[in-house]
Amino acid sequence: MTRNRRFTFLLLPGFTLLSYVSAIEVLRQANRLAGSATVSWMTLSVDGEPVAASNGMEMSVDAATGEGENCEWLCICSGFLPARDHSGQLVAYLNRQARFGAVVGGCCSGSYLLVRAGLMGREPLTIHWEHADALMEEFPDLEVTMDLYLIGQNRFSCAGGAAMMDLMLDFIQRDFTPALAEDIRAQLLIHGSREDRQGLQRSYIASRCTVLHPGLARAIEL
Repeated sequence: MTRNRRFTFLLLPGFTLLSYVSAIEVLRQANRLAGSATVSWMTLSVDGEPVAASNGMEMSVDAATGEGENCEWLCICSGFLPARDHSGQLVAYLNRQARFGAVVGGCCSGSYLLVRAGLMGREPLTIHWEHADALMEEFPDLEVTMDLYLIGQNRFSCAGGAAMMDLMLDFIQRDFTPALAEDIRAQLLIHGSREDRQGLQRSYIASRCTVLHPGLARAIEL
């Protein structure tokens, strides 16, 4: 086992509760199975006040973005596309964390802020399929994939929803042991990893269209 890993979640208004809870459940099980000091986590909001998720539930947080120490691992949890009038303060905060060596990423539309902050460079990224067209229209030079998640050197992106569980299990496997990740899967009744991380999100898109001809369905997918 490696040293304790610190995970920080920045909650934005309208964030997807499923994504956040999926991440926390993986971390909770990591502590339960490997020891209480294995991982720790905290939640932030821009002003330190509770944040309403997209389903209306309010989530209390531990601190504001301007408080506390530098992050080791930071995930922007969003749902709807981040508003431009809030992004200036967030961009400054994200850049500061990146300068001090944090691993920074985004969940669902949180990837949008990574791009606006200029933190992705030429790295490919993923985002929920619902927001992919808007992202590519605003940033046509980006390499946007339909993967469930991507992990780079110091950046990561996740399409959101239940895919956040896959992302966190991958981090557990990389930072600790594959055995611990498998034990967590068993506790959460997840039978194996979803290897086709790109095909799954594409299949969600195709399933929304009542197309029976396989050639036309493939054309829509492309």
